[in-house]
Amino acid sequence: MNEKKKRLFQKKITAYWHTDGRHHLAWRQTSDPWKLLVAEVLLRKTTSAQAEVVFEELSKFTAGDTAKMPIHELERMLHPLGMSKVKAEQLKEMAVKVKDADLDQMESDEFLRSIRGVGRYISNSVRCIAFGIPAPALDTNMIRIIERVFGWRSERARAREDKKLWQFAATLVPENACRQYNWGVLDFGAAVCTFRNPKCGICSLQEICDYYQKLAVQSSEQG
Repeated sequence: MNEKKKRLFQKKITAYWHTDGRHHLAWRQTSDPWKLLVAEVLLRKTTSAQAEVVFEELSKFTAGDTAKMPIHELERMLHPLGMSKVKAEQLKEMAVKVKDADLDQMESDEFLRSIRGVGRYISNSVRCIAFGIPAPALDTNMIRIIERVFGWRSERARAREDKKLWQFAATLVPENACRQYNWGVLDFGAAVCTFRNPKCGICSLQEICDYYQKLAVQSSEQG
């Protein structure tokens, strides 16, 4: 893979984060691994705006506090997000596991992924934001952008289960700006490189994007 293209991709994504990233989100103001885990649970199947209100309330409590909290109280706080029973049970179980963990454990991929509901994506996201570990937060946004920009085609029916894709994604994460990069990809995918009707006309990745170049060729042939 062209190393120059990789470097340009890193540079443009981190630049996007600095100029247009969603800096205001509450979970981007903390490096506390417990709070970051809470945010990931809240964000499942809901919007950032909805999750933020609940996060502000729940983030006042430590893992120890949450482990002791009555389940009905957790459900009450989580009610605005839907799936409150499922999310309350998951947070409770997560809190019991995490409350006595030290920072070395919280930095461990093995430990984090031993928690029910925590897979490679959440583990990488927490370790990157909390500890600065250059690991890719490979969600649907990142997968879509990698497929379009680099012409990647997964060999698996579910791309997020493709080990080769995870390995490639890891080579794209800049060690000195991993947080900004992961946030940048997420925000870029949500606002510019969207699933439907991507905003290719204003995209800062035009010059290095395989998808855009193909569109340009098709347009010239049709014209």
